[in-house]
Amino acid sequence: MSLLLSVAHDGMANDLPYAGSQEPIWTDRPVRVDRAEQRYERVAGLFDPFVTKLRIKPQAQAFDGGSFRQDGSIYIIADVVAPDPKRICHADDGQISACGSKARAFLKSLINRRYLECRAWSVALRTWMIDCRIGHTRIAETLVASGHVRAARDADLMAVEQDAMQRRAGLWADAGCRLSRRC
Repeated sequence: MSLLLSVAHDGMANDLPYAGSQEPIWTDRPVRVDRAEQRYERVAGLFDPFVTKLRIKPQAQAFDGGSFRQDGSIYIIADVVAPDPKRICHADDGQISACGSKARAFLKSLINRRYLECRAWSVALRTWMIDCRIGHTRIAETLVASGHVRAARDADLMAVEQDAMQRRAGLWADAGCRLSRRC
């Protein structure tokens, strides 16, 4: 029986495209590839657009709910609009809150001592527009979901903003903000 399998195996081996070569398929050493002679399948590599890595220091200063400064560079979070840091909100039940200041404090607490993975593009000297994530969650999405900032143009963030508005979170506790859809 083993003789039969051996003969069948040898017969099949001649039909395989690599049967004429005794070269190993895998090596433990680098191998030069001659693209003119060798036709290997090319597998697309993994592409991660979040290539800029930032470690946020405790000394980072948040300007408002959507921008901060670290090491002399200014970073503006893309796709969000932050309220003026001096903005005061009036809730339906009569409560008054410093929602602009709360937005700044929320951003600072969200990014402080964290490792951010970002897509960044320069908008001016030492000023960067960034789209960052912590783990797999975008910072812009977290800020909009908390109600501390508004979504600027991203369709996914607009849906998150609608949810925050219905929950009356953050800025959306203010009736004027809800009616004008701005704050």
